[in-house]
Amino acid sequence: MSRAERLFALYFFLDAKSGRTLAELARRFNISERTVFRDLSALEASGVVIEQVDGRYRRASGATRPVALDSGELELVRLALSNPVLERQRGPIARAIRGLIDRLDGALRDRRPTPVASLEGPDRSGDPAPGAAESLARAIRKRRPVVLRYRSLSGGTDLERGVDPWRLFHREGAWYLVGRCHLNDEARLFRLDRIAWVRPGPGSFEVPADFDLDRLLESAWSVFVGDGSHEIVLRFAPELAPLVENARHHPGERKERRSDGSVEYRVTLSSLEEIARWIVGFGGRVEVEQPAELARRVRELALAALGGGERAGAKSPRRTDRS
Repeated sequence: MSRAERLFALYFFLDAKSGRTLAELARRFNISERTVFRDLSALEASGVVIEQVDGRYRRASGATRPVALDSGELELVRLALSNPVLERQRGPIARAIRGLIDRLDGALRDRRPTPVASLEGPDRSGDPAPGAAESLARAIRKRRPVVLRYRSLSGGTDLERGVDPWRLFHREGAWYLVGRCHLNDEARLFRLDRIAWVRPGPGSFEVPADFDLDRLLESAWSVFVGDGSHEIVLRFAPELAPLVENARHHPGERKERRSDGSVEYRVTLSSLEEIARWIVGFGGRVEVEQPAELARRVRELALAALGGGERAGAKSPRRTDRS
């Protein structure tokens, strides 16, 4: 247990009405009484009110000295606690985190009708333009349109466009904005590190009542949302069976073990580009049974990776501002 984890657990262990002695705390965390004393001092320095009566320590009623946080700061704390790395924790720390999230949701309920951002996984995105994320978060809270300059890799364009910003979210190692693009009059995704600048736009907007980020992305392998509907059938070699069967790659996937030990994998997607890149990474141990268009794209990417001919330059489907 790291010191940070120990301090977190110590905070909740001190809730006993009768209090705890230094010896009890030392046994509980398998540390010396001197270390317990230093940990108690660290909690007090962070704002926790600890009472000491007859050699017994407990958290005082009220627990901490009040700290004034605005809605944006509370939202950031809520976002940090929502990281799936923390959500996968077990035991008292997990219960404490869930309790804190519930309390933050209660505190934020009357301040923000919809969340500003959501977080998933480690961050590998580049640095956004200075102030861009803050400007977008502010516009989301106030429901004000923005004008942004966006560099799209799929279309090779650098355009100025109006956007109604609905949500910031993190997926596949990068931050994205989802909202209504005024140029196309439809929901689009924009990667934050490709936004050159943001400025306020005129008017106001309402987030559609039926907006659901998970539903918007359910036809994507990751974040590419295309206009098609492709029934994909893959065959994984027997040595990959445990990897495929014991992992969840997409909410709509279907898997079946064949008699020869291979695994048939099915999924329906609106775009082929992202799953094609994923298949190439298995080095020929995945066979594309359908569609033929996906098999061709996998061959193109594999040849390009080897430097042997066709370039992987085919354009992604429409609505790939997020790529």
